[in-house]
Amino acid sequence: MRRTWLVSLALFALAACERESPIAPTAAYLEPSGPGFAATIPVGAREVNIDFKPALGSDESFGYDVLSRRKKGTVTVALLGALEADGVPAFDVATVDASGVVFGHDDSHMAAPKHDFSGDDVWLEHMVEVNGDEITDLLFHFVATDLGLGGLGGSAEFCLIGVADGAPFYGCVEVQIVG
Repeated sequence: MRRTWLVSLALFALAACERESPIAPTAAYLEPSGPGFAATIPVGAREVNIDFKPALGSDESFGYDVLSRRKKGTVTVALLGALEADGVPAFDVATVDASGVVFGHDDSHMAAPKHDFSGDDVWLEHMVEVNGDEITDLLFHFVATDLGLGGLGGSAEFCLIGVADGAPFYGCVEVQIVG
């Protein structure tokens, strides 16, 4: 499904300057497609696949994307690696700049990963095979209270946004908010 996004140039430019991001702060202001979704996604960003609350060691996710607005602890999101038919990496999670990754449902509720990825040991612990395709995926954990769940109800679209190999990417999932 083709998605359109509400993109905030001012917030994106500020975030890019603060993080010294390689993403150029050029953006368009577009209509949101998901319920209540309004996050900064760079124009030209590549769409990638993510798995919300993946069932580790299985070839399926839990089968539902549900989150309680009273959730404490962390929320796990897997960024899925991909290969072309000839075995060449189509999306190599090892090229992700984890320091610039965020996850959330709007610009005021985008959380950075809980873990500091500056050490090799953290990278190795989070590069796992999640979905049974024998391609390395990358796990991120986000503090649930940083996601601004209190005011949400029904469903909301959450996106993982970042940079890999110098180019912006995003992956989104619709989540049912309960409780």
